[in-house]
Amino acid sequence: MNDDKLIETTSEIADMILRLKFGKDYDKKCIVTNEDDTTEYNEAAQDIFNDIYDTVEHLILENYSN
Repeated sequence: MNDDKLIETTSEIADMILRLKFGKDYDKKCIVTNEDDTTEYNEAAQDIFNDIYDTVEHLILENYSN
C-alpha cells in the first residue's frame, strides 16, 4: 500500500469512527465553518480524530505487513 492510499484510507476510517462516536451531534460538536465557508474539525474533535487516526494506522500497518 502506498503512502497516499494509506493516508486516504486511514483518514476515511477515522472520520467514520468519529461520526459514529458523535452520531447526530457530529456537525454541532465537531465541525466549525470558517469565514471562507470551508469546514474543519474544532480543536477537541481534531485531537480525538488524531488519536483515532493513530490507532487505525497502527492496526492497518500491523495487519498489512503480515
